[in-house]
Amino acid sequence: MATLAFFALTFPMFDAAQPAFTHGHVVVAPMLAAAALVVAAYRILRRIAGSSTWTERDTVALVSGALIAHSIGGLLTVAHTNMDRVGLIVIIAVTSLAMWRLDRQLQRRERSSAAMTSPATGEKPRSA
Repeated sequence: MATLAFFALTFPMFDAAQPAFTHGHVVVAPMLAAAALVVAAYRILRRIAGSSTWTERDTVALVSGALIAHSIGGLLTVAHTNMDRVGLIVIIAVTSLAMWRLDRQLQRRERSSAAMTSPATGEKPRSA
């Protein structure tokens, strides 16, 4: 959502001359709002990603959302021809599939790692 909000605040959409349908120097307002959004998102992400519960799958989810939202933003705001639209739809589909497969691979790796953990001690067995 933050990516789409950033797009809405910084790119002219739907034949608007300036971002957020502003006129003249008022364009500074959505640019400042976009900058505040970036700072807030950074702070939130830094705090959450520093958590002990953050996993590689969380990183994949974050990257997936940003990539897909970026492409959807381009589809809604920048694509002017059918070829642009088809290209972006293909990019969205390929990105979604690739991220889904990567997530499944990480999930399998987590499961196999959990299966190797000793239930009595919660520790992985040591090799000889």
